[in-house]
Amino acid sequence: MSEKETEVRKEEKQKKPKKNRRAYLNDFQLQDDGGYVYKGTIYSYQGDWPEAQKNMRVLCAMLAVLAVIAGLIPSSGMMNTFYVILPYAAELTLSALLIYEALKLTMQDGNIREYIYKKTFEHIQGRFFLLFVTSAMCMVGEIVHLLFNWFMNHSLERIGFSLLFIAVQALIFGTVSGFNRQQQAMKFEKMKNS
Repeated sequence: MSEKETEVRKEEKQKKPKKNRRAYLNDFQLQDDGGYVYKGTIYSYQGDWPEAQKNMRVLCAMLAVLAVIAGLIPSSGMMNTFYVILPYAAELTLSALLIYEALKLTMQDGNIREYIYKKTFEHIQGRFFLLFVTSAMCMVGEIVHLLFNWFMNHSLERIGFSLLFIAVQALIFGTVSGFNRQQQAMKFEKMKNS
C-alpha cells in the first residue's frame, strides 16, 4: 500500500462520525440544583398502558415457566441429541433476553425515553422470529429423534416425555405468537420532551 492510499484512508476514518454508545447522555441537562433532567425524545404509549403492562408481564411469566419446564423434561432427544439440545439452549437464552427487554419496557410509565425504546421495543421483533425458529427446531428435532429410534431400534423409549416436550414447545410457540400480537398492537407516538 502506498503512502497516498494510507493517507486517504486516515482522512476517511477521521471524516466518519464515530457511533457513540453513550450519545443519549447528551439528552440530559444539568439543573441549578445539581440534578439532571431528561430533555430528549419521548415515546408516549397510545392506549391503556396498565393493560398492556399486565399482558406483557403475564406473557413473560408464561414464557419463563414454559422454557424452564421444557428443560426439565427428560425426553429422549433432550438426553443426548445435539440437534435438540442446541436449539433448546438458544431458545432459553433468547427467552431470557426477551423477558428482560419486555420487563424493562413495562417498568416505564407509558412515556418511554428514546434510548430505552430503541434498546427494548425495537429489538423485541427480532427476538420473536428467532424464538419461533428455535422452538420449531426443538419440536422437529424431537420428532426426528423419535422416528430415528423407531426405524433403527423399533423402540419408542421415553415416548411420553417426548410427547410432553413437543407439547410444551408448541405452547412456547403459541406464547411467543401471543407476545408478537401484543407487541404489534402496541402503538407509540414520538414527541419531544420539553
